[in-house]
Amino acid sequence: MIHESQFTVDKSEAANFASPVTSHQSPVTSHESRVTSHPSHSLRASQSRLFPMPSTVPNEIINLARRIAAEHSLDPALICAVIEQESAWNPWAVRYEPAFLSRYVAPLYVSGKFSATEAYTRAMSWGLMQVMGQVAREFGFKETSLSQLCDPATGVEVGCRILAARLARAKADVPVALQAWNGGADANYAAEVLARKRNYSSRQA
Repeated sequence: MIHESQFTVDKSEAANFASPVTSHQSPVTSHESRVTSHPSHSLRASQSRLFPMPSTVPNEIINLARRIAAEHSLDPALICAVIEQESAWNPWAVRYEPAFLSRYVAPLYVSGKFSATEAYTRAMSWGLMQVMGQVAREFGFKETSLSQLCDPATGVEVGCRILAARLARAKADVPVALQAWNGGADANYAAEVLARKRNYSSRQA
């Protein structure tokens, strides 16, 4: 449990929260990811690399991801590749992003919009698709605890909704949408995801 005293930020200190974001996703309202160049320059090299699929992934989890992807008119193999890249199919994967907290979440906390516990959990990425808590809230996730994103069906549903929006903004350009999903932190992200996609393209649900 995070106590309020652990996250005390005076409003006068808000200017200090401007550190660069290294998170794989950035909020989609006032803090859009900006991909300034097409990531195709790194596609060939990364796509030529082999990314073996984890050998212990339960088929029911893969089939769940495929089904939810199809419900959002997304390529099931692409969603499976994103999951492999983000969490290696671990539904309990959680990552704290302090730079994301400083830049995007702290100003909202300082303005009194939510508790310290909520602030910290919004700066964490959750579950199979490693959805950022803040982004989930911006996409209407209403559950009391963001840890519920670790439920496979819940996390993939929210993740697919977000990635579908990224694809729409990118006019269906998959590499650009993937870089936006990643937040621009890793120039090779899109290429690595697309390389992993081959692990699932020939598999049947």
